[in-house]
Amino acid sequence: MIRWFGVLARVVVGGVWLYAGALKLPHPETSVTAVRAYQLLPTGTAGTVGHLLPMLEIVVGGCLVVGLLVRLTGGVSAVLQAAFIVGIVSVWSRGIAID
Repeated sequence: MIRWFGVLARVVVGGVWLYAGALKLPHPETSVTAVRAYQLLPTGTAGTVGHLLPMLEIVVGGCLVVGLLVRLTGGVSAVLQAAFIVGIVSVWSRGIAID
């Protein structure tokens, strides 16, 4: 029973990453703008991160859903999630409004 809960959790998290990446992939300029809005990275780095992030989300999500490299992609997923949380907390603490 516990094993199936782990599989379900992995598939749900992977699905969320796939959905998030799929929404950003067709509009890379919007993704770059969103990364720049956090004002955490230099402009050039923010552009690179904005372009690569949707692809990384899709790869991580796909691997989690299919069950490939689960430990590695689970770790990458956790790091990405922590980075998003840090970014949101940073924006809130500085009073920056992001849509």
